[in-house]
Amino acid sequence: MNNSAISNLNNSPKNKKWKQIWQLGNKHLVVIDESIIQKLGINDDLITFVEQDLTDEGILMRVRRLN
Repeated sequence: MNNSAISNLNNSPKNKKWKQIWQLGNKHLVVIDESIIQKLGINDDLITFVEQDLTDEGILMRVRRLN
């Protein structure tokens, strides 16, 4: 994804920057906005993962798809 696409995602009126983290047992869940799901082309036909990296500023997550 190029920088302009990322900028468009960040500036989307539907994009809410703050997301609550939900605890389910010993796991934690964050809900991604539907507008982001659509723009990234994530759907039920693809196996999709999120790669997580801890940075000085927080957590960075990258979408990874398996074909």
